[in-house]
Amino acid sequence: MGCGLRCRPEQKGTGHALLCCRETLEGAGGLVIVSVGDCPLLRAETLEALVARHREQGAACTVITTELEDPTGYGRILKNAAGDVVGIVEQKAATAEQLRVREINSGIYCFEGALLWPGLARLEPNPASGEIYLTDLVEQLVASGYRGRRI
Repeated sequence: MGCGLRCRPEQKGTGHALLCCRETLEGAGGLVIVSVGDCPLLRAETLEALVARHREQGAACTVITTELEDPTGYGRILKNAAGDVVGIVEQKAATAEQLRVREINSGIYCFEGALLWPGLARLEPNPASGEIYLTDLVEQLVASGYRGRRI
């Protein structure tokens, strides 16, 4: 992330990248929009729709998703019966059943800042990779009683 902070140059996952910006962004309050670095170009209207949906739904986290014929390589969206997002599983960690899910994580999120920063601080590095995954925060928020939504 290009926040201009003195963050270690190691790439320790999406959660670590966001933590590198914490000092600059945490005090701002409000909503935090996150987009992974290799995300395609985004229109302002897309981000405006993301924020509007997030506010309408009263969600802790909202993620833009899409369905692909071949979702190979992408994290899969896990939902409950009501259609709420309950987690995101990376392909390398997915079960055979989860790999059949065609709805994928775009890497574009809207978080409530008051929940984002404390939640990130509680994330543990993945035992296999040593990386801190932002996607783990979605499951953590849901487990704490908050709602995750998708658009």
